Amino acid sequence: MRRSHSGGYSYEPLPTTSSHNVLEDENEKMTEELSTKIHALKSLSIDIGTEVKYQDKMLRGMDDDFERTSGSLTASVGRVLRLAKAGHNYYILYLFLFSLLLVMMYLKKNPLSCVKKKEKDVQQEGGPSTSTNKPEEVILPSDSNFNYIKCKAVRYEKCKKLLKEKAKAKKEAKKARIQEGAPKQVPHTIESLREKDETTIVGDLDDEENEEVKVDLMHDEFAAYYKKEYEPKILITYSDNPTRKTRIFGRELTRMIPNSISLYRNRSGVKKMVKSATARGFTDIIVVNEDRCVPNGMLVIHLPDGPTAHFKLSNVKITPELRRSHKEITEHRPEVILTNFTTRLGYSIGRMLGALFHYEPEFKGRRVVTFHNQRDYIFFRHHRYEFNLKTGKPRLRELGPRFTLKLRSIQHGTFDSKYGDFEWLIQGRRHEMETSRRKFFL
Repeated sequence: MRRSHSGGYSYEPLPTTSSHNVLEDENEKMTEELSTKIHALKSLSIDIGTEVKYQDKMLRGMDDDFERTSGSLTASVGRVLRLAKAGHNYYILYLFLFSLLLVMMYLKKNPLSCVKKKEKDVQQEGGPSTSTNKPEEVILPSDSNFNYIKCKAVRYEKCKKLLKEKAKAKKEAKKARIQEGAPKQVPHTIESLREKDETTIVGDLDDEENEEVKVDLMHDEFAAYYKKEYEPKILITYSDNPTRKTRIFGRELTRMIPNSISLYRNRSGVKKMVKSATARGFTDIIVVNEDRCVPNGMLVIHLPDGPTAHFKLSNVKITPELRRSHKEITEHRPEVILTNFTTRLGYSIGRMLGALFHYEPEFKGRRVVTFHNQRDYIFFRHHRYEFNLKTGKPRLRELGPRFTLKLRSIQHGTFDSKYGDFEWLIQGRRHEMETSRRKFFL
């Protein structure tokens, strides 16, 4: 039995077994809820601590930035004060005049920008406008620009018609100039505006002005060839493991250059090849280099005493790529044409390339090889010519191969990349010698 309590509390009997189980279940639920809240509070506290650390780090960084800024501002103010104390007041006057000039330039460029902005604000508010109402200009279609036409076919036809009209007008203007007897107009090209080279040879070699050049040419390394004292014998080889196109290019050089032979290098060095070729009676060596399966370089070595020229090789087209057959190339010795080699260096390169071929061509074969220099690029072509019996005019048929040479260096003596004496060399990232686009060396 339980004693009843005073104070208005009623009597409560002892709990039974079922009510006791209910209370235990409620206590467990409350305990679980409390543990969940404690866990959430713990996570929140950790996040708050992390955020506080990050904010503290940012504040320290801002403090450092402010200190550096204040230091630079203090130094700047000190310099300004020292400048003011020094009595150089005209610097301040110059600064003021420069600022005034900038303001005047801005106002001159946009004189009515502020007025237009105010008028626009007044018009938006519904107030009167001080500007006069000008009629809008009508923009008509352009006679030379057809971008407003959406149809591509119509646009193409109009452009084509315009080009025809321009060509016709140009032709009529040219005809009128000829009838009036006006002097012929000379177009401005890089060749016509070429900068004069000090070593340019003007006129014939037999002139008195070119007596010194003639003496030098009579005693250079190719003097014996041009005196017909020996017949050239050429060795053509490649870099190690040449690809198919490089091998075909070398074989076509042997068909084109008389008394030449093509051999594999077999991993021999250039100096070793020079000694071996000199012992076997060769007069020149041509080494064809390649990169990424494409011929990209040519080394020409004159034996036995040099010189050695290194060319960049590009735009190589072999006979199959020109849709020609190698059977069209006969064994007759070709004629050699060297054009536009005008400087002292150009004469040396021309004589070196000419010495690769026989000095007595066989005109019966009607073959001609051409080395044409233009803007220091040497273009090579190989043709066979024939004459029309009725008109007497010649016709050319290209036999191949076709390539372009660009001189990189010329060296005294045979090949020696380490201790060689270079007579001329292009060097530098953008070619230190190429100071102007209108300056040429050959």
